[in-house]
Amino acid sequence: MYLLARYFLKKEGEQADLELEGLRDIYNNIQVVNSAVADIIRAATEADSSVNAIVILDMYAQAMPYIIGESLERIRNLFSPYVSISR
Repeated sequence: MYLLARYFLKKEGEQADLELEGLRDIYNNIQVVNSAVADIIRAATEADSSVNAIVILDMYAQAMPYIIGESLERIRNLFSPYVSISR
């Protein structure tokens, strides 16, 4: 979704963001929201299960900026036939 959105923005004159910096920023912002939601839930209830759910969700958001680059490198070889034809 992010790459398609960037494609359409590029058509309108925006930067392409091929390094996915904007996507990393989105996940960093998600971490801020998750932290605030966890604080609200923590203040509203004594049960840990709700807060734990937000903490687990936030763990994914924290890991995602690192996983993006690593995962893309793992699948790079799948695109080698296309890349060799395009050159």
